[in-house]
Amino acid sequence: MISKQKTVIVTGASQDIGAGVVQAFLARGSNVVGTSRSAKKSKIF
Repeated sequence: MISKQKTVIVTGASQDIGAGVVQAFLARGSNVVGTSRSAKKSKIF
């Protein structure tokens, strides 16, 4: 079975631009792997 769903990796995903990029990909139905040095700063996720 072939999946057309995309998976993206976002570095710096817990704040600012990185968090916005994660939200944009999630809104489009992509799988997202986010990395960050300090994830507890994120109030979005």
